[in-house]
Amino acid sequence: MLEAFRHAAHAVLLMIRTRLFVSSVFIIVLGVGWWYFLGSEKSVPMQTLTVTKGDFVTQVTVSGKVKSASQVDLGFAQAGRVTGVYTSVGNSVSAGALLAQVENDDLRALVEQRQAVLANQRAKLRSLEAGTRPESIAVTQSQLESAKTAYAESTIALQNALADAYTTSDAAVHNVVDLFVSNPRSEFPQIVFQTSDLQMTSDFVAARVKAESMLSQWSNTVSTTPAAVTENINQIVRLLEMANAVLNRGISNQSTPQSSINALVTSVSAARTSVNGALSTLTAAMTAEKSAANAVVTAQNNLKLAQAGATQADLDAQRAQVQSAQADVDSARAQLARTLITAPFSGTVTKVDAKRGQIASTNVPLISMMSRGVFEIEVYVPELSIAKVKVGNTATVTLDALPDAQFEAKVISIDPAETVRDGVASYKVTLEFSENNARLKSGLTTDVTITTERRSDVLLIPEGAVTEKDGDMAVVISRPDATSEERKVVTGEVSSTGLIEIISGLSVGDLVLVPSQK
Repeated sequence: MLEAFRHAAHAVLLMIRTRLFVSSVFIIVLGVGWWYFLGSEKSVPMQTLTVTKGDFVTQVTVSGKVKSASQVDLGFAQAGRVTGVYTSVGNSVSAGALLAQVENDDLRALVEQRQAVLANQRAKLRSLEAGTRPESIAVTQSQLESAKTAYAESTIALQNALADAYTTSDAAVHNVVDLFVSNPRSEFPQIVFQTSDLQMTSDFVAARVKAESMLSQWSNTVSTTPAAVTENINQIVRLLEMANAVLNRGISNQSTPQSSINALVTSVSAARTSVNGALSTLTAAMTAEKSAANAVVTAQNNLKLAQAGATQADLDAQRAQVQSAQADVDSARAQLARTLITAPFSGTVTKVDAKRGQIASTNVPLISMMSRGVFEIEVYVPELSIAKVKVGNTATVTLDALPDAQFEAKVISIDPAETVRDGVASYKVTLEFSENNARLKSGLTTDVTITTERRSDVLLIPEGAVTEKDGDMAVVISRPDATSEERKVVTGEVSSTGLIEIISGLSVGDLVLVPSQK
């Protein structure tokens, strides 16, 4: 029993010693750990950096794909039978090249007809703007001189007709009528034979007296007007008519036999013919003189018009005619264009489904093409970065297919509306390569680094050198005496390379303590 007690006591003592050892080890380990922690905190390796100025750069890196600058599907705007297909897949075509067409002969004829009308209207406008040529003015002047000459000749002919009218009228009265009238120029002339109509005889005698007075005034008036002369001749014609009536009622006698009366009738008839002829000649001369005078006025007006040129109203009216004709041409061309498929830009044909003879429907894509030359890059920038990106930003581009090459590009457009991709809002940004390269192909995958900001001569230090304390930003600088000092600073933005802009608090040449990078 004693032995059992000894074993129990030894076990208890061993247990107590073990617990004391473990506790001692724990205390020692805890102390060593605390010392190591405190000692480590105070002995973090630091490096000294001299503050200088440099370039501040911010960038956005995204992925995208190369695409042709322009891709388009083309079809006819007007249905019809295809009469020609002028390209095939792989062909390079220039902008405006005719690729295919449907029946349009009537529309081509319409375009040509309206172009001819337009050319005519333009020619008229040029003629008006240029004014009358000297040669035309000379012709108009010649026409005026001819008109003046004709007028002078017509005036002379009229004067001759007036003079002839007097001579013929005077002869008809004094040389014919007075053959059977005694004392014809007195106030009381008498017929040398009896008549069967005394009233007619009396009227004839009165007309003879009046004719004598008229002929006397006519012979003394140089400036007798054609109208007055015409009235005088008509008076003589009436006198001769009355003379003929008197002769037809004359009673022959021994001194005036019937044969003499018959001869007098013949003479009066001949006198009437002569007087009527003089009247016709005078009327014609008057008409000719009036026409010649009008011709002179017309020629004078034509000359003035030729010398003055077109009026502003004429020019405006003709310009309106040109515009109207141009509109007609444009309309005809638009109708013709609806029957054609033309290349909207220079590029390569990628699809041709049109066949000669088939009936093409409206707006059904039959030919596709893509532009050649400078390619574009299409990327999607997340909404957190899109505010930094602007049209005109430059970028560097690498291609998965060409890892050894780097290309330059610039932003040419930014979509205003967002696009949701994988549940994240982003914005489509299009960049254009700065130059052509034969190795670029549509569809290649790219990595694009867009430089959104670049400023020179900026104070920059690593972002890790700045700490925040009580709401202020501070750095630790090293003094010349090997001591350190904490200094407050005002910071700006952080660049894409991890440098932070120092707006104030530091100067070029200051030594900043920065934790070493392990």
